[in-house]
Amino acid sequence: MPAGIEYTPELATQICNRIMAGDSVITITKDKNMPCENTFYNWIAKYDDLLGEYMRARAFQQHGAFDRMREIASDKTLDPADKRVMIDVEKFRIVKLAPKWYGDKIDVNHGAQPSFSVLLEELYQDRIDTNVPELELIEQVKETDSP
Repeated sequence: MPAGIEYTPELATQICNRIMAGDSVITITKDKNMPCENTFYNWIAKYDDLLGEYMRARAFQQHGAFDRMREIASDKTLDPADKRVMIDVEKFRIVKLAPKWYGDKIDVNHGAQPSFSVLLEELYQDRIDTNVPELELIEQVKETDSP
């Protein structure tokens, strides 16, 4: 890997395309003419367009892994025990990396309805730290919601 590789949108897209195809960042960054792993992650932190492209690439990578599991399952040349191990590895990976798509759905409410304050808090979770008036509103609702 050459020293001082500069960021370009084209290089970032090339890396993200390889991630979508199933390559790891470690594998990609070991290639000639690619930045080192730390440089790539620094680019993600620095360039918002790369962050979005990287997140989409990771999501598509998990969907590709799901498709690979189906191919492994239908491969007649593999031993059944080998198939099981290969599928379990892919399944563990996608469940951890894409739980909303491939994780088990667990009903923690057991049919109970969450309170209005819980729904409000979930709705505004990403804004709580940055928007104090909304936080105060949630706290007021919690006080009125308590028995």
